[in-house]
This record gives sequence, C-alpha cells and structure tokens, in this order.
Amino acid sequence: MFFSDGGAGSIAGMNIPEIGASEILFVWALWGSAQLIYALIQWIVIFRYRSLVPLMWIIQIFESLLRMFVGHIKPVNFAHTPPGAYQNYIYIILALIMLAISIVTTKFED
Repeated sequence: MFFSDGGAGSIAGMNIPEIGASEILFVWALWGSAQLIYALIQWIVIFRYRSLVPLMWIIQIFESLLRMFVGHIKPVNFAHTPPGAYQNYIYIILALIMLAISIVTTKFED
C-alpha cells in the first residue's frame, strides 16, 4: 500500500507489465488497506475481547489456506520466489499450535 508498486514488484517480485499495471497496483493497494483493517480488529480482540482469540486464529488459518489455494489454481510468474511462498507452510503449523494453546488457555480461564 505504501510502496509505489504496492509491493507487487518490489517485495513479491511480480513482473508487472506496463499495460494493466495500474489495475494490478490498485488491487494490491486494496489488499493492503484490508490488511490494515484486519490488524486493527486483531488488536481490538487482543486487548478487549480475549475470548475471541481462538476464532481469530481460525480465521488466520483459513485465510492462509485460501491464499495458498488461489496461488495454486491461478499461478503467477515471479522474478524471484516471494517471501510468503515458504513462509505460509511454516505459518500454518505455528497458527495451529497457537490455536491449540489459545483453546486450552481459554478453557483454564473459564
């Protein structure tokens, strides 16, 4: 959202053509703004609605799985491997662990 290319080329390594580049960058900027709103909601849950933490982990896991699925069915050519290509697999494992911990912790708090 803050990069001139929305991070599509500079971070993810997408080969952005001249024709249609503004549409691609627009979508990336929209995704960035959605991520900021999502982060705000997560902070509200952490500080105010702690019982919803397991739900937030479930949403995180589904969001990551859906991104991986879309990347699989609609592949894109990249100049280099984007940082999230391998990170997603590690993140899902860690998110499942954190989900289990948050469920156990929530049960002990009740």
